[in-house]
Amino acid sequence: MLREVVREVLKKGQFLPDFEVRSLPGQAQVFPQVGSETVSGAALVSQAAAFIAVVKKDCPTCVYGLPFFERLHQLHGRSAPVVLLAQESEASARRMAVEHQIRMPIFLDEAPYSIGEDLELDYLPAGFLVSQGGQIQISFESFERETLQDIHRRLSQSGGAKLRPFFQKDETVVAFRPG
Repeated sequence: MLREVVREVLKKGQFLPDFEVRSLPGQAQVFPQVGSETVSGAALVSQAAAFIAVVKKDCPTCVYGLPFFERLHQLHGRSAPVVLLAQESEASARRMAVEHQIRMPIFLDEAPYSIGEDLELDYLPAGFLVSQGGQIQISFESFERETLQDIHRRLSQSGGAKLRPFFQKDETVVAFRPG
């Protein structure tokens, strides 16, 4: 008898696994305390809470979410790391950044996607709001409007920023889009 094993993405209360990723070469040094083109998961959350979005450019739901992940970076990137973890080659990640006007820091999880495995991902996009100590506060797979609003609210609170609406009044944004 075969049993299907279904993994669940890391949940609230669990800790971000230790991993090391390479930044997209040529980007401005995002984490000067690290001093190289690689950064560990621990370094991402050493100074403040962080948001990590995991994407792949050939995933339509990931592409749908990219402008909103970039918006999180624009609103909160000065007070907290807001980064993309692209399951792409360097060349593909660079094309994605240009095509979608992504300015946020991009790190690479190249095939065989070992970091995605460590994060127990089954669907993309995925996202993690992680406390300064490395504990996961929020996690999601697929696109969830309410979850992004909650992440925005929490990053605003932790960074001491005035809470503004995350979505624009004239935007039509789906509540949920499966990955």
